[in-house]
Amino acid sequence: MICRAVMPSDTLARKAQRILTANDFSAEIIRSTSKEGCGFGLRIVGNCAAAQALLEREGIPVRSMRIERGGV
Repeated sequence: MICRAVMPSDTLARKAQRILTANDFSAEIIRSTSKEGCGFGLRIVGNCAAAQALLEREGIPVRSMRIERGGV
């Protein structure tokens, strides 16, 4: 599954990327077109619910998480 996470800041997006990749998720920083966050987000490949739960456990806030259209 592929999802996009809107992050509250570039710093938190980078921290989230490090945490996710250390836990076997593929995560890349992307420019977000959402007005909910800072303009940065993550494109995550893997179980989106598990990725969001991991970030919450690590104290990383996620503004929103959406499955990409066409994501499997």
